[in-house]
Amino acid sequence: MKTTRNLLIIVLLFLFACSTDHGPESKFLRGRILILGDSITHTGIFVSFLEYELARKFPEAEMDIIAIGLSSETASCQTESDREFPRPCVHERLDSALEKLKPDVVFSCYGMNDGLYTTQSPENMQAYQNGITKLMEKVFATGAKLVLLTPPPFDPLAAKEKVTCSDSAGYNYFHPYCHYDSVLADYANWTMTLKNSNLVTIDLNAEMTGFIREQRKTDSTFVLSPDGVHPDSAGHWLMARTILNALGVDSESGDIATVAAEKSCTPLFKKIDERRTILSDAWRVAIGHTHQRKWEGLPVDEANRKATALRSEIRALLRTE
Repeated sequence: MKTTRNLLIIVLLFLFACSTDHGPESKFLRGRILILGDSITHTGIFVSFLEYELARKFPEAEMDIIAIGLSSETASCQTESDREFPRPCVHERLDSALEKLKPDVVFSCYGMNDGLYTTQSPENMQAYQNGITKLMEKVFATGAKLVLLTPPPFDPLAAKEKVTCSDSAGYNYFHPYCHYDSVLADYANWTMTLKNSNLVTIDLNAEMTGFIREQRKTDSTFVLSPDGVHPDSAGHWLMARTILNALGVDSESGDIATVAAEKSCTPLFKKIDERRTILSDAWRVAIGHTHQRKWEGLPVDEANRKATALRSEIRALLRTE
């Protein structure tokens, strides 16, 4: 009887140990994570939401997320013919990023700028496919895993003051094609066909498009991106929630505007966002880029010291939750 009781205790202790949340199960949420992208990733609110949720659910997990999104960037290395300066291309800095950061996992979110805000064409589609394929090859060559995020949708309703269905003046960022959302959907559909054991594809485009469509059944003026391109805070939360759910991490399913507002005003989120911004700015400068604008950032050593101090504050806040 005593032996049976002792055995039961051992089993219960084992089950308890196994159930403790030391880290997420997904192999795509481990180690150093590099997040690449355009202005949506440059803003980085969805990255802060990701870090916030992961920190709360897995406070002991060893994850180091560094996002170096760059405004105007593409994966296709193309630029509108009438643009005043060339768009930066991720392939101009990808080698440097992979060498200096040595990530275990890379997240990539491109497409919004790659279609050049014009109608679909075989040339633009091929350039996008070539750019993403090249990115995959370079990431896999380092031994890192890859998460490809499809581009958030373009919203012609939100951009109704500047969209046009006539190309007499030429389509561009300031006068986008009125059905540019369909171009991005093509990119998303192609991305979701890609397969590799070290690759996960997550369809932000379909999730966000479906959400907008559902909301407009009761509110015809609903938008997630006030300018048709850049999601608001609720849109960034929807992006983060979609990513987390796709990688096996449950997240809140309440009203996205309410949830985003509640999370973003907490002391914990503010510290995480501050830390993310410091590291992003520092590494964006250290890695280098060709954008005409030069953003400031601390030297990496100084940024790391500040990030370490903020991590201690974050852990202290987590203990009080």
